[in-house]
Amino acid sequence: MKVGAGRRLPMPQWRDDRSSKADDLDDRNREAHGLPVIDAWRREHDTCTPDAADIIMKLTKRAVTPDEARRTAERFGHPLIAVHRWAGSPAPMEAASKPFGWLSADDLDATVQVIWGDTRPTVVEEGGCGMCGVRASIGWWESPLRWADGAKAAMCSTCGDVWVTAGRPVDLMTGDPLRPGLRRVALRLLAGATSVPETDFGLRLFAEIANPSERAGYATAWTYRPTQLDAVRDRVWLYAPRYAPADRVDEYTARQAAAEEERAREIHGQTEPSRAEWDRSDWATG
Repeated sequence: MKVGAGRRLPMPQWRDDRSSKADDLDDRNREAHGLPVIDAWRREHDTCTPDAADIIMKLTKRAVTPDEARRTAERFGHPLIAVHRWAGSPAPMEAASKPFGWLSADDLDATVQVIWGDTRPTVVEEGGCGMCGVRASIGWWESPLRWADGAKAAMCSTCGDVWVTAGRPVDLMTGDPLRPGLRRVALRLLAGATSVPETDFGLRLFAEIANPSERAGYATAWTYRPTQLDAVRDRVWLYAPRYAPADRVDEYTARQAAAEEERAREIHGQTEPSRAEWDRSDWATG
C-alpha cells in the first residue's frame, strides 16, 4: 500500500547480515536532520497481518503449517519481506493500488514453487541423516559423519541446527567436557541432555551402525534401533532425572535415589556400573 498508510516497522535482522542495524541508524539520523529516509517503503498497512502462513494463503491459495511458514519466513527476517524476496519483483517496494499489487501471475507461480521447495521435506543421495536416521528433511547440512565405507553422510536440518549451535564438532567423542563430540550433541536431541559428563551412555549414531540396505533412513527420527535407543534414554534420565519427560521425573528421581542407596551399601562397587556393558550393546540389529 502507499507509503505512510500504516505503521513503521523495525528493521529486519537478516541471519547473515547485521549491517541493517547501521542502516537503520543512518535513517534515524537522516530523519533527525529533515532528510528522507532511504527505506521509506518500510511500512506495514493497518489491515495487513504479520502472520506468514496467512500471507502465503492470501497470495498463493496454498495452505502451509505455521512451522513451515515460520521456517521459510525466518530466512528473510520478516514474513512480508519474505514474500517480496520470493516473488523476485524488480521493484517490489513501489506503491500499489491494492495489496501486493506489484506481483504478477508469473511472480505468484514462482512464489508457489519456492514455497513448495522450502517447506516440503526432501531426500538426498547421501542417504538418511547420519545422526538420527530420518529419511527426509526440510533442508540438509553437510556433516563430518561418514558411513562405514567412508562415504559422506548428511545431517537433517534438526540435527544440523543443534550441531552448528554446539560449534560444529567433528569428533565422535572429544574427551573434553567443555567441548562436546558428535555423540554428546546427539544426546541433546535424543534425551534432552544439555549437560552431561564426557560419556556417550552407550549411544551409537545411525552412520556408525547402519547396514547398506538401510542407509536410505527411516520415516521417523531416532527409530533405527528402538531397543538400544530406549536404553540410552533410560541411562541418561537415570543419571539426570531433570531431562526426563515431565510426567516421568518423579519416577526417575525415585529410581536414582534407590540406585544411590544400593551403591552406598557396596564397599568396592563401581561408581559407573555397566559402562563396559554399554560398549558391548548389540547395535547390529533392532
